[in-house]
Amino acid sequence: MTASGFVSNRALPLAATDNFNLQIQFSDGSAGTVSYAADAPTGPGKERFETSAPGIYAVIDDFRGATIWRGRNKDSIGARKQDKGFGAQFDSIRRVIAGEAEAPSPDGYLLSTMTTLAAARSLETGVRELVFEGPTTLS
Repeated sequence: MTASGFVSNRALPLAATDNFNLQIQFSDGSAGTVSYAADAPTGPGKERFETSAPGIYAVIDDFRGATIWRGRNKDSIGARKQDKGFGAQFDSIRRVIAGEAEAPSPDGYLLSTMTTLAAARSLETGVRELVFEGPTTLS
C-alpha cells in the first residue's frame, strides 16, 4: 500500500492530514483506491472508493451511491441520502449486547486497523507498506 496527501494546517504532521489517496494492491492481484479530500468543495463530495479486479470495477461516491461494472453490464445503487453506516453499526452493537446476534469476527477489525496504521506510516514516510503477509483469513 502507498499513501500520499497534503496538509491543510501546516502545524500538523503529514500523517495527521485529512486529504489523502491510498493505493492498495491485494494479494489476489486486485487493486483499490481510497481518496479522501476534506478540503474539497462540497459539490463533488469528500470520499470516493474505487476497486477493480479482472472483469469488475466498482466506485462508491461519498457514501451516497455506487456503480458496479461487470464486463459491459453496469449496475447503479444510490443517489440517496448519505449513509456512512453509523445507525446500522449502533444497531448491531445493541443486538449483540441484547443477545440477539453474535459478535462479528475480529478478523475484519484487525485487518482494517492494520491497513489504517500502514496508511499512516506510508503517508508520513512516502514508502510502500506491507499490511499483512500470511493466509487470507486470520483464524
